[in-house]
Amino acid sequence: MGGKVSCMITHGPWVLIGIPKFVEALNTKTGMKLRFQGPSSLVCSMAITNEMLFAGTGDGRIMAWRFPAKDSNTEPVLILSGHQRPVISLSILARRLYSGSLDKSIKAWDLTTRQCVQTLSEHKASVTSVLCWDEKLLSCSLDKTVKL
Repeated sequence: MGGKVSCMITHGPWVLIGIPKFVEALNTKTGMKLRFQGPSSLVCSMAITNEMLFAGTGDGRIMAWRFPAKDSNTEPVLILSGHQRPVISLSILARRLYSGSLDKSIKAWDLTTRQCVQTLSEHKASVTSVLCWDEKLLSCSLDKTVKL
């Protein structure tokens, strides 16, 4: 891989690695490699659906690419902006993407309209993880709390 690994996820036969300025993907069955370009900083978090790969970046943006891609070098098809600090956690439930950030907020993004539909600011410190579970959103923070 081409740099400091900051996060990793799997999807079927794919292993996806977040590194500075790229997401690299390897198909463990075919050996095919893909490089998703666009981030200007560290890739801090990733989430994936059957059609899109999302990456939270160190500059507070979320980038999205079609996945799997048809060629080996791909540019983002969508960039979501709204966080003021790194996006370090992503989770997907139905047509919503939830992002947790070091800016202490959680944002809910409608994947159909591609707009932020809600900002939650209940935590007093950086949000370290968001998780969609059983139709609910859970979050935890450096403020020593877990919220439902």
